[in-house]
Amino acid sequence: MEGEVIDFPSSSSVPEEPIQRVIKFEGDVAELLSAIYGNRSEIPVEVIDQLDALVNTVERTLN
Repeated sequence: MEGEVIDFPSSSSVPEEPIQRVIKFEGDVAELLSAIYGNRSEIPVEVIDQLDALVNTVERTLN
């Protein structure tokens, strides 16, 4: 059975620099949470979900 082909944009409408800042922001927050919880594997799933939602919101502000 063949899957549906999804066309992805060939290039982002957002310049590379802001995207890199969002990636750095996500990494910085993850490091902070790791320091709080002891390591990344101890961060509760709910907290990771909230981080994902926050990063997605920040990404949407770039469009």
